Order: sequence, then C-alpha cells, then structure tokens
Amino acid sequence: MVALIKVFALFGVLGAQGQMCVDKKQWKPDVVVQKIKCSLGLTMFKLDSFTASQATCTAQVDNPMEAGKKMSMTSVVAIMSPCCGGTPTVCDTYLLNPCATPSAFKRSMLVDKQSCAMMASMTPAFTASEATCNEKIQIDGNSMPRGALVSHMSACCTSGGDMCAPYMMSPCQTAGDFLPDKVVTSGTMLCKTLAASTVSKFTPSAATCSAASAMKGTTVLQVLLSVGVGGCCGAGGKTVCAPYTLGANLCKDPSKFTPDKTTGKIKCGAMVASLPAFYINTATCAEKGLGQTSTRTVVMKGMASLCCSDAVSACASPPKPTTTQAQTVASSAQRGQLSRQVLTVGFLAAVMAVLAV
Repeated sequence: MVALIKVFALFGVLGAQGQMCVDKKQWKPDVVVQKIKCSLGLTMFKLDSFTASQATCTAQVDNPMEAGKKMSMTSVVAIMSPCCGGTPTVCDTYLLNPCATPSAFKRSMLVDKQSCAMMASMTPAFTASEATCNEKIQIDGNSMPRGALVSHMSACCTSGGDMCAPYMMSPCQTAGDFLPDKVVTSGTMLCKTLAASTVSKFTPSAATCSAASAMKGTTVLQVLLSVGVGGCCGAGGKTVCAPYTLGANLCKDPSKFTPDKTTGKIKCGAMVASLPAFYINTATCAEKGLGQTSTRTVVMKGMASLCCSDAVSACASPPKPTTTQAQTVASSAQRGQLSRQVLTVGFLAAVMAVLAV
C-alpha cells in the first residue's frame, strides 16, 4: 500500500496545477484509482512545474515500487489516465496511437484485462511504414515485430483497424486467402496477431522458411503451421512456405500421399507443412532432428504409416547422395543452416498449445 501511495502521490502536485489533463476542467482529484485518490501528492518528484514534451513524457523516473529501479513516465500516465475521466492527458500526443484513424483509439478500453492506455505506454509513438512496423522491439524481455503489439491493440480501435495492417505480411500462399480478423481455431488470438507476433515480413525461400522465428525455439515453418492449421488461410490452409515443405514427398510414391486424412486434430497436409524439403538420400535420412533421438528415417516411417496409403516413406531404401547433394548438405551443416526439425508427437502437442493461447 505504501508503494502505491508513492506512485499515485506523483500526480498530487499535477492535480494541484491541473496539468495532467489537456482539458484542466477534466481533472478528477477525488477519483480513486487502485484505492488511491488522484489528489494525493508527493513533492519528491518535483513535478509541480511539469511541462509535457517528447522528452518529459517518455523519461525514465524513479520507481517507488522497486528501490533503485526506474519506470517510464508513459506507464505512470497510463495508470493515472482515469484521473482525466477518460479524456486525453497532456502526454497522449507522445504515446503510441495504434489506430489508422487516430480518433478511433479508446484508451479506457480493456483488452485481455489490460487497458489500452497501458499497452500504448509499452513503446513510443512512431510513424507507420513497412520498416517501422516490421522492426523488432523488446516487450517484457521478448523480441517481436512492432506491428505485433499494434495488431494486438487493434481491438482498441473502434473503426478503421490498426495503422500497421497495410505493412504486415500475408502468411498465406494466396494473399487474398488470409483472414486477419478470424480467431485462431481452438484459440483466442486473432490470426493477424498470431502472424505478426511471430514472423516479420520476409521473402519466402528454402532458407527463410527454415529460419528461426520470433517465437523462441521454433522455425518459421512451425509457426506458419499454426497459422495454417488455425484456419487463417481459409480452407486450403497453404502458407507462403508451402512450396518449400516436404509435402507429398513424404511418401516413396508421392501419389500415395493422403493430405486430407485427419490424424488427431490435424490433417496430413498440415502435418507435413512443418517439414522443410530436403534431398532424400541415405545421408539426410540418417540425420537426427535437433534435440531428437530419432532419425528422419524413423520419424518419416511413423508419419508414412498415417499419411501414405501404402505406408512407405521416402526414406525407405533411399539412394546414395550425389556429389552435389553431399556438398550441399555438408556446407549447410557447417553454416548451421540445415534444418533438421522433425515432426514428433511432442511437436504436434506444442502446435496445439500455440493454438490454445
């Protein structure tokens, strides 16, 4: 309680001067926020002559809750925004407004039990562009595209959507198939938020689709699997990385592949969507997945029993690698770029866990 008193005391002086609200008449000294009146003041912050600016509104100030640590003035203003009765504060000009139509932003709205004003304090205001929306920022120790936060905050916009929407990548093979405002199947997250929070805009290729995503411990292919399985790309479910996945080549005879067969909650077509295409030969089939004890031969045999009508995988009696293939495999392994991710029961569970977020 003492710590809270100190935090809210910061604005007692502001209240005396009526400087927190753009419209001074909107200052509500008797409003109680988290059991503390807005009028409570503390001169130790020396804000009796506070003048709002980019510098002062985004400055780091002593955090009364944790001795020796700092807190952003934007966070303090967000906490105290009810003291202005839901009207703009003097710092709002310098805080993030995620809406394509700025007047549509409702700071007092709650999204996942957090006020829109508080979320706006997580990163400074910026001008939306392909570069700024896809730039990685740190939120609570996690790296994500700035557009991910903006996308999540689109619920704070009563109309017009968020300002980064035009600059974010469609994760679907056919861009028009993307359903950004659909709730991910078996989850609560919007498709556009899931896509934006894990994958920055990129040019699809074998290398980029097998690269690490913003979601720790996953590849882009694995993340896009959750997008496809989650219904974000319509009935087809094909993502931009579809051409670089194993697909029907899981089976010795590709014509035996049964993409529409359902195993558990996932169709075979979606199941192989997390596996990058690779040269099928004795060397690659004998490789083990990262952190796995099973080789591709073992894993693909198990998958073929489910998704190939004759149950024969491409790694059953594979050919020896050609000279070119062997050199490519060796070179990729040396650079640490050869994706050896294999789809296991554990990974399928992880995918479903992502969908349940």
